[in-house]
Order: sequence, then structure tokens, then C-alpha cells
Amino acid sequence: MNTILYATNRTKNAVPALRYAYDLSKSLGAELVILYVYQKPPIRFSMARLPDQMEHQVIEEQKEILRAYCSKYLGEEFKTSRMRIEIACNDSVLDGIIEKSKQISPDMALIGRKARYSERGLLVGDIAHALLKRSAFPILIIPQDLSGFPIQTMLYATNLGEVSILSIKNLVTIAKSVNAKIHIVHISTESRNSKKDQIKWFKETLKEHVDYDNIEIKVILSNHIEESLKIYSQHIKADILAMVYKQEKRFFHNLFNKSLVKKLDTHIGIPLMGIRAAV
Repeated sequence: MNTILYATNRTKNAVPALRYAYDLSKSLGAELVILYVYQKPPIRFSMARLPDQMEHQVIEEQKEILRAYCSKYLGEEFKTSRMRIEIACNDSVLDGIIEKSKQISPDMALIGRKARYSERGLLVGDIAHALLKRSAFPILIIPQDLSGFPIQTMLYATNLGEVSILSIKNLVTIAKSVNAKIHIVHISTESRNSKKDQIKWFKETLKEHVDYDNIEIKVILSNHIEESLKIYSQHIKADILAMVYKQEKRFFHNLFNKSLVKKLDTHIGIPLMGIRAAV
């Protein structure tokens, strides 16, 4: 992994996410690009300077503010680490992130989870959903009250399909770097025997295509996916919950709508990773 993009709103509440992004990039040996999207105010016709001159000045001013923010909360680590700051001027936070990600081509993007009362009103569920539809890289949503970085246990919820095999490869990249265990769970509304052949195929295919031994696979019979994920994630003390994103009206698609993100945040309270299904 070469580059991680972290989009911040520069608030004090976002500091844990900033620290998490830094620690993750350091563990993975990746460059961390810290992005702030400046939403442009209306331009008055009486202003003498041209819009492009104004934008250049705004970007430089906003870079200084972001640099001071990072320096305040990361200290010397900000000066000595593989980090750089970027500013996107855009009326839309989402469009600003996408615009900058096209220039940077990150391997992963991180965004902080929205506070209930936020001045910027950053709807992280909507932004993550939209980013996954328009970008190929995984999106990681960081809880606002996250304390501690170490990733020792990763939970991946699967539908036992071929897409999951490809997505798990993305997790392995992280898991190998931090020596984490990957728990793969399939929550089924059907009996285990009815999926016996599919489970066997999945295990054999995974072993054939994924070179990582520290993986455990479990099937849970339940009609309540969110509650089962909550219980199991707590049982294994998961540090990240990951799922594949598909444009279908199913739970795996709806993970990134804002109402369910809020529900999972309340229930689970760990970083949520969406990995777009390969087309």
C-alpha cells in the first residue's frame, strides 16, 4: 500500500481520526495525504482580484491552517513522517474528495464519522456510499470517539460469493503488515447443511487464492444481521468491520446509508470498511 487519503473537517472532534490515520499509514509504510475541502463562499462582483487569483490565495491560506492543525495534534510526528497536506476548493465536500482522489489515486480513503451536531453537516454515510460508487479504493469510516489504534482482529462479513474472495485480498494487505487475524463470518437465515457445498467451495477457493494463514471462518444462523454482527464483533474483540459493497438493495449495499451507519455505530462502534466489488 502506497498512499492513504484522509479527509478531515479540522475540528477537535476529528483528532482521534487524524491520529488513527497517521498510525495506520505508519504501520503500513504508506504516505498519508491529509485533505481539507474548503467550501467556497459566494464571490462578490465588486472584488478586484480575479477568481483564479483568489482561489490560489485561499488554498495557500487553508494549507497554513491545516498545517497548523496537524502540527498541533501530531507534534513532531507531522514534521518527520511521510505526510503531505492538500486543499480542495469545492461547493461539495463529496465532489472535493473525489476530485482530489483522482489526482492522488490512493489505495484507501479514510473519513471520520459524522457527529450528531456538526457545523459542516458532513453526512458520512452518504459520502462513503457515493465514494464507493465512484471510486475503486476501499473506504474506512472512523468513529469519532475511537481510542487506540492497534489492529489485531479484523472482521469480514461475507455472502460466500466470489466477490468476497477478491475483497479479502485487500484486507490481507493490511493484516500482513500488522500481523492481525481475519475472522470471516457468514450470517445465514438458512441452515448450515443447506449451504454445505457453498461453504466448502468458499473455503477451498479462499485457500487457493489468498496467501494468509491467520484466517478463521464461521457461519452463524440468524435472522438479525446487525445484532449478530454486534455480538460476534464484541466476542472476538474486532478492531475493524469490513464488507463488500455491491449496488444491490441488500444489507451489504445498505451498510453505507446514513441510517444504518448510525445504527452500527451505536451497536458496534468500530471502524467500518467498505470494499467495492470488482466489476
